[in-house]
Amino acid sequence: MIPDEYRDLDDRVVAIGRTEGRGKGSGIQVDAPLAMVFDFRGARISQALTYLDHGEALRAAGLE
Repeated sequence: MIPDEYRDLDDRVVAIGRTEGRGKGSGIQVDAPLAMVFDFRGARISQALTYLDHGEALRAAGLE
């Protein structure tokens, strides 16, 4: 993941960016939006969810 933005929501962090890569067998280039929502309990991640749609990740985190 190549993050462009982080949003700190106390016990939750949203990372918004994209993923890049190349298929090992096919050689096809991949460049796609990617967002992750991390839930924390204390200093540890209790859950991490990945989304291919930025809007969906923001809605899942309780944001517009």
